[in-house]
Amino acid sequence: LGENEGAQLTESDDGSDSEDSANEGATDSDSNGSESEVEVLEHAVITYTSQPMVVDVDLWLDAPSELRLELEDQGLDIEQTMEGEDAENRWHYRYRIRGLQPQTEYELRVLENDTSENSEPLASLSWATEAPLPGYQASFTVSQKDNSDIAQDYRFFDLAPWEDDFAGAYMVDQEGRTRFYLGEKQNASQKRASYTGLKLRDDGSLLYISQNGIWIRDELGSVLAHYNTESTNAHNFHHEVIE
Repeated sequence: LGENEGAQLTESDDGSDSEDSANEGATDSDSNGSESEVEVLEHAVITYTSQPMVVDVDLWLDAPSELRLELEDQGLDIEQTMEGEDAENRWHYRYRIRGLQPQTEYELRVLENDTSENSEPLASLSWATEAPLPGYQASFTVSQKDNSDIAQDYRFFDLAPWEDDFAGAYMVDQEGRTRFYLGEKQNASQKRASYTGLKLRDDGSLLYISQNGIWIRDELGSVLAHYNTESTNAHNFHHEVIE
């Protein structure tokens, strides 16, 4: 895994390159049959080859609105990351969706926040996520010693099986389903790419030691900082990083 490879562009219906097919929205009605006051003028889904488990969804509306995004998978994390009016007087909203499965088809419904689940959506989007990163494992077996409830917190850990040639960081939900993975090829004999001293930082980036260097990467895999032994005049980095 190198620096973030950026957005994967797909071809729209008219043959031009775009982030996803950006379709003209139609005015929809709510559950009472009344016409919605807002319209989705354009939409796009941005996928990332460097992190297939995350996408960004862009929506352009003709007026500001509180929106609700619905997918079948209830375990996804959906965060609004941008809102504002653009140069064409359209309201631009961006949402980041985390926890998707690689190489999987998804469908998304966009609704106004105060409408019922049976309402007609303002827009419907579909896309396929990118191929998994090397070493990706879709799930893990979760076991417990007693009958107590399993905590809802996600588990975050590094993994570098001795018999395989990859290393990486995983985050799994309470059922053992992988919700985040960042990994790379490694030297199977030396295991220098193992993610030791792994930490999840407050801004969502990852801090770890690998290949005799200290790395900080964002959730898309982009390198935010890298310190090697040559640049710091150190003999070796080992076990832990203290900020």
